[in-house]
Amino acid sequence: TGVRSQLLERPFLLFVPKEGDPQLVAPTLESGPYTRSAVKIGVHSWDDASGPSGAFAALRRHVDLTGEWGFEGRVPFGYLTHVMGKGIELRSADPILQSIREIKEASEIALLKEAAKALGKGFLKVPELMREGMTELELSGALKEEIFASGGETVDFCMVQAGDHAADPHWAGSKRKITKGL
Repeated sequence: TGVRSQLLERPFLLFVPKEGDPQLVAPTLESGPYTRSAVKIGVHSWDDASGPSGAFAALRRHVDLTGEWGFEGRVPFGYLTHVMGKGIELRSADPILQSIREIKEASEIALLKEAAKALGKGFLKVPELMREGMTELELSGALKEEIFASGGETVDFCMVQAGDHAADPHWAGSKRKITKGL
């Protein structure tokens, strides 16, 4: 679609039927970029005052939801409840999606190389950025800035672990100060 989205607390679902255009159910505050997408998408918006039921009703007028549909495993259960029990059979589409993601087109490879270059430049600056007494979070923030300065567009997470935190690969960082020898 060329649009970046996040799964937040409001129902946000893209339906891709075997035939016809993809259909999106999304909050009005997030649906705007999809109306301008390079990909033709039917957009069914809703707001907090009316709730998503009208958007789901509009979706059903464009797509037959009965039968088997695949869904990505990260879709919150609360989103799926809006279509469950109405003749739809939900199955995990993760095996199919994973196999598609394994094969990269030339344009994807170029983007991955660009991202690796920005990350690499940022990480090479770590020895200059790191100083005794700074916190894990401060180093993480400085590293993110270097990645942006090197051409990165987003940094979803940047984890710095020092001392005994270094043994926890998913430690998110803290205000703990970095000290020599630890």
